[in-house]
Amino acid sequence: MTSSIHMSPVSPASSLLLAVLALLVAAAPTSAQGPKPFVEDTLTTLEAAVGSPVRATVSPKTGLVTFLSFAEHQRTLGKLPGTAPAEQRARAFLAAYGAAFGASGADQMSLKRVTGADEVGMEHVRFRQTHQGVPITGGELTVHLRGSAVVAVNAKTLSDLDTVDTTPLVSAAEAAVLAADALAQGLGVTDATLSEPRLELLNKGHLGGRGFATGLAWFIEARKIDLREYIWIDALAGKVVLQFSQLTDAKDREIYDTNSTSTLPGTLVRSEGGAVTGDPDADAAYDYSGDTYDYFFNEHGRDSYDGAGATIISTVEYCSPTSCPLANAFWNGTQMVYGAGFSLADDVDAHELTHAVTERTANLFYYMQSGALNESFSDIFGEAMDFGN
Repeated sequence: MTSSIHMSPVSPASSLLLAVLALLVAAAPTSAQGPKPFVEDTLTTLEAAVGSPVRATVSPKTGLVTFLSFAEHQRTLGKLPGTAPAEQRARAFLAAYGAAFGASGADQMSLKRVTGADEVGMEHVRFRQTHQGVPITGGELTVHLRGSAVVAVNAKTLSDLDTVDTTPLVSAAEAAVLAADALAQGLGVTDATLSEPRLELLNKGHLGGRGFATGLAWFIEARKIDLREYIWIDALAGKVVLQFSQLTDAKDREIYDTNSTSTLPGTLVRSEGGAVTGDPDADAAYDYSGDTYDYFFNEHGRDSYDGAGATIISTVEYCSPTSCPLANAFWNGTQMVYGAGFSLADDVDAHELTHAVTERTANLFYYMQSGALNESFSDIFGEAMDFGN
């Protein structure tokens, strides 16, 4: 169901933002279905409240709204002024109309973060979908506010969760053993550090666009210097249901000689404002990470990759335990890592640091469509920085 709407003029920045949001939440159709009856009822109530049509895009897979937008003149939160905390304003909207997104109760959305007001005066309240206290993998909803008005909502949520069992038969300790076995057998890795297992409701189709049932799973992240593996263990059957690498990298086929080690972060050779080292790799990493910082700050008002001035840490001339020199560069979730010569290309530096920006904003999985978007954004911003450099 898509309701037509005659939008009043908005700023170019707002138009671009809404267009990007609509693109991000577009679902790949599988077995198509129309909107669920309660979704249609909620949209009818919402249109009556605002006095004019709204634009609503419904997923053919879940029957839930994935994108909702309003004209500038529409006001949907009349009971709360724009001075109320952003989370309260967003929750007031969800309390009235959250059923359209599969969020009929306040306990079905846990707060992830609040950002803004940004350069166009918007605040963004991001929630994670939960069911009986268990988070849904990839289940998120963001309410975009300007004062007392909701400008748009984008969501990727699941429906039909009432029959899903949230009581595990496999313990967290057992799940960790199974994850370790999967790493050893599939990747030959026996020395990774495993995160504390946490329960999630996983639907692989929710991430990849195909049809799957929703089930209870233990999520475990495995880390070492050059590994970042996401693993989900079926909490009822005790088997791996999904596993992929979240290590974002950019590959080059040139090979350089190096005497580097595999120790991170290594020895500090240059810090902010420090003198040129004479090492081309180190000086390029310093210069190009600074250029990338300047690009995001000057063009998008973002203070470092986390938006809060985080120190950008880079290690150059890195050798992995199995490859020396490393013909690669990657963001490992904490810092930049370059094989010999890989920091010499400014678009590679910007590409990898954009993965850090993506992780701290959209937090896209490096898997299926979201992984393609993740990589594409790095390509786009890498070239954008390069063209201006």
